[in-house]
Amino acid sequence: MARNIERDLTRFKGIVRGKVRQNLRKYINHSEMMGRKGKNVVSIPVPNIDIPHFRHGPKGSGGVGQGEGENG
Repeated sequence: MARNIERDLTRFKGIVRGKVRQNLRKYINHSEMMGRKGKNVVSIPVPNIDIPHFRHGPKGSGGVGQGEGENG
């Protein structure tokens, strides 16, 4: 029974790893940092990863903990 769990876990990790690699490009953006090398100004590319955030409810509906509330 332990082998089945290990096999399932390995398969799951492989699937997740593949999905992350497939979708990683849409979360990477490139910016640049300016620096000096002697009298010359150089541009250094710096990759950034934008971490996705979950949004709950329709846009502009407020959020958790906002509003009048009710007596407990």
